[in-house]
Amino acid sequence: MRLEKSLFEEFLKGVKEWLPSYYHIIVDTATIDNVGYKMGFDKEPAYIFDFELSDEKINELKTLSNNLKRSATENKTFDEELFKKYDSLAGFISIIDFNYK
Repeated sequence: MRLEKSLFEEFLKGVKEWLPSYYHIIVDTATIDNVGYKMGFDKEPAYIFDFELSDEKINELKTLSNNLKRSATENKTFDEELFKKYDSLAGFISIIDFNYK
């Protein structure tokens, strides 16, 4: 997987929270690609790293996200802490959806 620096940092936060067993694999395999940045093609350096996630695991994360969203607004009340967790997970899933191949 390849992510620009700021997105990589957000992705790592999500991995730490939602997929902690993957964290060291990603950090240990990450390399920095400065070529596009130095040539002016990229706004920031990019990180390239190993990351494999099964469709089953992605679906588990999406199900958890939906459950958190539902729980955060259950019975017409708003639980701010649950919504923050939902928001964090939804952002993490969107990074995966748009960048994972």
